Amino acid sequence: MELVDGELHAPFLVTGDVIDVAGMHATVTAVGRNGPNRVRFRFDRPLDDPGFVFLIWKDGRLQSVAPPAIGEVLELSRPAGLALNPRALYRPERV
Repeated sequence: MELVDGELHAPFLVTGDVIDVAGMHATVTAVGRNGPNRVRFRFDRPLDDPGFVFLIWKDGRLQSVAPPAIGEVLELSRPAGLALNPRALYRPERV
C-alpha cells in the first residue's frame, strides 16, 4: 500500500516495524513526517479466498471492494476527515 501525498498518523511506527495479526503481516517500508506512507502486506492465504472481505470508505460508510488482480493497482481517494489510529488496534513488534 502506498499513500501518495499522505501517511497514516502513527509516528510511533518506523521503517521495518512488523504488525502481525491472524492471517496477515504488515511491514512498514517507508515513513513520512507523521508515520507510514508505504506498507507491504503478506497474507497467509490467496487474496481471492472467499473468507476475505476488503473494505473502503465511500459515501460515508464502509463498502466491500474486490482486491486488484496481481500486478494491477487499486487507487482510492482519501475522504476528508478520515483518520486512523493504528495504536488503538495493534501493538507492533520490531524485527
